[in-house]
Amino acid sequence: MNMSVKTQIPDQIEEVSSMSTENPRNLRDIVPDFGGVDPEKAFAEIDEVFLELKNEYADKLGEDIMEIERLTSLFEKDNDIRHLDAVYSIVHNMRGQGGSFDFPLISAIGTSFCKYAANRKDKENYSFPLILQHLEAIKLVYKENRKGEGDQTARAVVNALAQAVDILLEKEKNS
Repeated sequence: MNMSVKTQIPDQIEEVSSMSTENPRNLRDIVPDFGGVDPEKAFAEIDEVFLELKNEYADKLGEDIMEIERLTSLFEKDNDIRHLDAVYSIVHNMRGQGGSFDFPLISAIGTSFCKYAANRKDKENYSFPLILQHLEAIKLVYKENRKGEGDQTARAVVNALAQAVDILLEKEKNS
């Protein structure tokens, strides 16, 4: 019985080998010599879609801020940490999208907020005033439609928030 299996295997290998060297379809039949997408037209369409997304981002930002306000209000009432975890998720998304859609101040504030939220040793204990300061800064950037890097005052606020986060995390680390 083993003998017949051994004699069949080389025949099967030969059959597979011959199949792999045959070209059942010529590549020229699949890919045309000319035509296809015009690169300039494709880039113009991409720019148009990106512009629409930038415009929609400001609306989405407003919706996110309203949701953050709702969640922080709930947290103030019941101290349920899940509300602040949800705020973290929203701010994390804002942070990631802000730079792409011309709101780098939102990204910078969000980065500071997320650094604080993600690096605390005591996950149940927040500096609520620091959280509110970050959220107020985000609301102000949105309300004033501060696109771009911001002026000296805006950058100073972002730096102050980042320094406050570093100080609190260092204190927590040393306690």
